[in-house]
Amino acid sequence: EHGILEQQTAVAVIDDRLIAEIGLAENDQLRVDIKWKPGLPQQRRIGDGLRGKHLESELLRLAKAAKQCRLDNSQEPLPPTLSEADTVFVESFLQDIVSIFPLLGLGVFEKTVTTTKKPSEFLHIESKGIRATGFEDARGFVVVNGSQVVKDEVQSIHQNISNLRKDLLDQGVIVNNGQTLTFAQDQVFGSPSTAAAVILGRSANGRTEWRNRDGTTLKQIQLAVTADAEELPP
Repeated sequence: EHGILEQQTAVAVIDDRLIAEIGLAENDQLRVDIKWKPGLPQQRRIGDGLRGKHLESELLRLAKAAKQCRLDNSQEPLPPTLSEADTVFVESFLQDIVSIFPLLGLGVFEKTVTTTKKPSEFLHIESKGIRATGFEDARGFVVVNGSQVVKDEVQSIHQNISNLRKDLLDQGVIVNNGQTLTFAQDQVFGSPSTAAAVILGRSANGRTEWRNRDGTTLKQIQLAVTADAEELPP
């Protein structure tokens, strides 16, 4: 209803009256919609709308804190005042759906946890005087806090990547240190290519840009893992 082409959409029924639709678009833009169930009589809508507004407010608060997406909602709604019983109900429901979302590929409500990976497991990009570090993870591809970013974009950069770089700067995920840009926290990306493109300021194939300390590309590492798995006895 809001003109967003959603790649990932989760739908949760709050109770017998309200439906929550949480979607992530191609440009990592989040939209939270709390709707009345179709055909619900007007007289049954009185009062319960506060539950939906409270849930929407909390979801947007979590997404803003996680810094994993762009918020399409133009204004962050203030949580309404609920009865104690309604507050317990909504908070319990919120915990349930947020725990399920990652299983659906929707991890925008989770803060990136600082890595405990060993240096031997890290991958690197070195280009134009910058050095970035990252690794593959069940959540996606993680760029490590302190990784450097090429400051200037090429003219042919994809608009989505340019927008993502700007969003990360606006959110404080990437900070400007003068000559270079630097990640101020670990950050999860949907793919190694997106991570590489943000770092390099241009289109990039992450499977060939990311290398381990021996110079082996991510593509070569993945192919070796696949070959080893095929050699295992059934």
